[in-house]
Amino acid sequence: MLKLLKDSKFVKLVLVSGFIYGGLFSYISASSFVFQNYFHMNVANFGFLYAMNGIGIAIGSAVPGLLANRISEISQIRFVLGSTLITAIGLIMSWFFVNNLPIVIFLIFLTVFQFGMLFTLTTAVIMNLSLKNSGGISALLGLAQNAIGGIMSPIVGVMGSQTYLPMALSITICIGISFLLFMTVNHHRSQSER
Repeated sequence: MLKLLKDSKFVKLVLVSGFIYGGLFSYISASSFVFQNYFHMNVANFGFLYAMNGIGIAIGSAVPGLLANRISEISQIRFVLGSTLITAIGLIMSWFFVNNLPIVIFLIFLTVFQFGMLFTLTTAVIMNLSLKNSGGISALLGLAQNAIGGIMSPIVGVMGSQTYLPMALSITICIGISFLLFMTVNHHRSQSER
């Protein structure tokens, strides 16, 4: 474990994945308040919407495999992190200028769909780093994901539950951190990973 933690590339990639989970947990912890309290959606409709977003994550997780022969995992992560950040910023902007339920539903679905892609891609890249101790890698990855996700959940609640702006800000911050961390990793990647 200590050997793994001394590898800066591994640590950065684990944190990238952890903050992506932080974005997901921000959505999970706030979604019922956003849709039921703020938009006054009934329980049945919220349940259906929540299920659709879950399906979106599952579909997103399958997409990288379809693109693997044409686009490298590194390139996919760079692009999807950027597009997720733009989507999250769009969610923030919608609160100020539109505040419309269908637009919010679409932006959140697009966000969680991209989360699904990123979960698959970051896990694959981390597990393919050619480091020994795959059990330790998996344990530290799971720890980072659940720890950061667990921290973000109450933070979103503290920021307020009467609007979706705290959720949008939290997702944007998490994805922004992931994007910046990932770009620093890419500056030092080896030829074999390009």
